[in-house]
Amino acid sequence: EHDRHRTVAELHTQAVGSLATLASIVQAAYVTLPGDTALAVRETIAQLQGDLTDRAEELRRLMVAMRPPAFPATGDDSALGAALLAYASDLYRERSARTVDVHVDPLLELDRSTMTIVYRIAQEALLNASRHSLAETVAVSVTEHEGNVMVEIHDDGVGFDLEVAPC
Repeated sequence: EHDRHRTVAELHTQAVGSLATLASIVQAAYVTLPGDTALAVRETIAQLQGDLTDRAEELRRLMVAMRPPAFPATGDDSALGAALLAYASDLYRERSARTVDVHVDPLLELDRSTMTIVYRIAQEALLNASRHSLAETVAVSVTEHEGNVMVEIHDDGVGFDLEVAPC
């Protein structure tokens, strides 16, 4: 988690600054070009500006995903449910899922470290499902099973055949 926090800080400082600088340079180049030249390259500059905007948004999403959730030091597992719901809702907002449901067993007692581990496992599973499943409904469940924490992600997406999937 410390490495994630450091990486987010570095991304913000370096990459976001670089994208902002590039966007300014592109805009300045457009403004300073002679009128007929500016018209000739207008579409290319517009595409470049759009691409820079898209990259900045992707970077913002990456930094949000890497930011550690703020869990309490002890036992408020509703924070885990809220963090998972917020992440899943944001992740699927621009993807196919229309319904995201999160259930964390209210009797489950987890320390901050375990909550963070559970969150990261669920986060990775949700990200994989969002990229590949084309699901309309996604459900996250965190429960206790035989003394262990069980994290389950279910969706109604396309899935894959375990017999032919590469390992």
